Amino acid sequence: MIIRSAILVTVLAGLASLCSADNISFSNVNPAGAYTQAEDPSIVTSTPSGPAFTLLSPTVITEVFTYHQVGIAPATVDSVGIEDTDTDTFYWWVATGNITGDGQWAYPNVVVPAGDYVVIDQSPTTWSVNGGSGWTGMSEVDGTNTPEPASLVLLAPGLLLLLRKRRAA
Repeated sequence: MIIRSAILVTVLAGLASLCSADNISFSNVNPAGAYTQAEDPSIVTSTPSGPAFTLLSPTVITEVFTYHQVGIAPATVDSVGIEDTDTDTFYWWVATGNITGDGQWAYPNVVVPAGDYVVIDQSPTTWSVNGGSGWTGMSEVDGTNTPEPASLVLLAPGLLLLLRKRRAA
């Protein structure tokens, strides 16, 4: 009975750790008026850069969105992505979206390592900015932190013991 309880505790601890993956969400999109370099060069005097954010652990990036003001969107749907500023590694994804609408979306479902990142867009002159976004391109990034290796270390022995115990019975 003690062995069975120990196995159960080990398996449950591993599962709890796996299930507690935190969702990350970064956004600097806001309702204040939006400007673009293409339409408002006297206000937006230089090509906008993307906002910066930090990932504390490896993360599955599930969505990258860049806001392009309605009617000022790029002529074609381009690529959006993120740049790891620690390693200068670029992650580009072909975007989807309505080019006469309000932005470009990518749904990469790709794991990227922990680090410092900046959002990137192939059409920066039509990327909407304002004071609320820190004059960086309005963007959203969503993802899910990946399980720590310790979760798998806890889970694997418990499952092996459980299978061995069932096989012996």
